Order: sequence, then structure tokens, then C-alpha cells
Amino acid sequence: MSVRVSYSKQVAFGILFLLVILAVVEVGLRIYYNNNPNFCEILKSDVYESVSNDLKNKICFDAINIVWNYYPVAFIKPNQNLYTIHIDSDGFRGPQITKDKPDNTYRIFVVGGSTAFGWGSTSDETTISGYLQQDFDNTHLNSKVQVINAGVGGTFSLVEAEYVKNKLLTYHPNMIIVYDGVNDIVTSSRALNQIQINESLTDKLVVLYKEYFTFYKTPQILQLVINDIKSRTQSQVTQILDKSTVTEKATMWKDNWEVICDLGKKGGFDTIITIQPFLGTGNKTLIKHEHDYFLKTSNPVILKSYQSYVDQLDNIKNHCTSTADLRGAFDGISEPVYWDAVHVGDMGNKIIAEKLFELANPVLKQKGIE
Repeated sequence: MSVRVSYSKQVAFGILFLLVILAVVEVGLRIYYNNNPNFCEILKSDVYESVSNDLKNKICFDAINIVWNYYPVAFIKPNQNLYTIHIDSDGFRGPQITKDKPDNTYRIFVVGGSTAFGWGSTSDETTISGYLQQDFDNTHLNSKVQVINAGVGGTFSLVEAEYVKNKLLTYHPNMIIVYDGVNDIVTSSRALNQIQINESLTDKLVVLYKEYFTFYKTPQILQLVINDIKSRTQSQVTQILDKSTVTEKATMWKDNWEVICDLGKKGGFDTIITIQPFLGTGNKTLIKHEHDYFLKTSNPVILKSYQSYVDQLDNIKNHCTSTADLRGAFDGISEPVYWDAVHVGDMGNKIIAEKLFELANPVLKQKGIE
């Protein structure tokens, strides 16, 4: 009996000791983070100069805590309510929608990766979709236009096209707007052919942590530190950007969206396919932070290959309602726009929304919505 008691005490002491260690690490990392807050690019960028440090920190941690799920295909876990991000019961960022489309409503889905989702936005309303909704609301049309944010971080055209076919079409869209390109060009050809990914134990643990243990900040701070270290090292993407591979990938990108556009013709919904900008495209004058970031990334290499995707727009436009090259969307803008290699702040989202409005509004007018 005494042996059992002794063993129980040892186990209890071991658990207590572990909890003390975890608490000490937690306190230490929080103190270290508060004294060295620039592990998140958002905290360093001039894009957020007018944003309070408290809100910037919330944006950083929300970006880490949002639960994406890529198994068997990409989607966002429904019913998430973070400080700057709200996911409805259908897995879309923004206000709750109904699966059945309301009467007298023209429904638009904006599809893409984390830029379409609004990674770095101060709110749901200041994403591309949020601003596009405001643009339509301010136009006072004779029908309600509903803009839905269908961006999912880290996705590329094949996954996005499957997302459209398997989920978005069940919501009876009137228009699909695609805003992507970068994730395709920086992803290997092999990965671009893969829709389903096998979920590892690590992936399951990450989701479990994000759902139940976000009060414990140690993993989040460590991730910020790791991301900061990675951002200081130029990405090596030369191997996946050789000429033959880029041409192959650009063709795959075209084929994926031609399928969706052809479905649109058969199913009665419009399709607008756009090539997104990233740091270095167009003729925007880069401020110091943007210029410094540009030089330490692989963007100079990517720029040379991105034209292959733009060239595919001529082929895609024969299948889709409209296409657009948005690489120069920020030309003439002297203020800071990019906070990393591709993501932008609220002002950048507003500008992109205006460009998309200019593309979408004429389509609506042709249908008598004005």
C-alpha cells in the first residue's frame, strides 16, 4: 500500500513540476514578446502606422488561431469568433448567410487564398469582400447584391476549383470572382495536382490546440518567432520556377478555371478571373519597408515567371465572363500597401475591391440590375 501511495505522489509531483515549467515558459515568453514585439510583420509595417498596438497584436494572434482544415479538401472550420475574424456556420468569413438565396438577390462569391480571405485585415468589413459589399450597397441597385468571402488561406487553383464545384455551387451563386495566382506559382507541380492531403497526427493536435487551448500563448509566440526567422531568410524557390515547370503550372491554372467558367455557362452563373498583384508587380513606388522586404524575398525571381500566368488570360477569356490583370492595381499609390510579400492592409483591400467592382458592375447592368 505504501508503495502505491509513494508512486501516486511521484506522479502528482511530476505533473505539478511539468505545470510549473509550462507556466514559467509561458510567463517568460510573454515578457520576452512584450519587450520584443516585432516578431509579427504586421507590427513592423508602416501599413498599420495608425492602428493601435493592441489591435495589431490581436490581428497577429487571430491569424495564428484561425482554424483552417484541409482534409479531405480545404475549408474553414465554421462558427469561429475571434476579435478581428468571424466565421459563420457555413465556414465563410463575415456575417451569417443562409444557404437558400434570398429573393431578389444577386449572390457573388470571392474565391482565392489568404489574400482573398483578408489575412491582416482589421475586420471582416475591411477585407476585399467587405469593401466590395460596401461598394454595391452604396450604388443603390434595384436588387440586393450579396458578396460572400470564400477565401481559404494557402489554397491554389485546383483546390479552389474543387471548392467551387463541391460547395459553392450548392449556394446558387450568380457570380464567382477569382482573385489568385501567387499560390499557384510558388507551389510545386506535384502539389498542384493534389487535392486531398492525408491528415497527420501533428495536424490533428494543431486543430485541437486552436479549438481548446488558445489561452496558452507559448505555441503562438513560438510560431511568430519561427515565422520571423523564416522571413529573414530569402526563400529558395528557383527549382520550382524553371521555365518548363512554370509553363506547365500556368497551363494547369488556366485549365482549372476554364472548367469553372464552362460550368458557369451551363449553370447560369458569371465568372470573373483575375491575376492578383504582389510586392514588386506593376509600377508602384515602394516605400523603404516594402523595398527592403522585396529584396529579401523570392519576389524578384517570381516576377520573371508571373507573365506566363498573365498570358493565359487570353485563352481563359474565351470561356469566362471577364478576365483582368490586376498586377498594376497599386500603380500611383505612394503610401505603404504591402505588409509582406503579397498581403496588404485595409487600404490595399479597398483598392482591389474597387477594381473588382469595376469588373462586376457592368455584368450586373447587362442583366438589368442597376
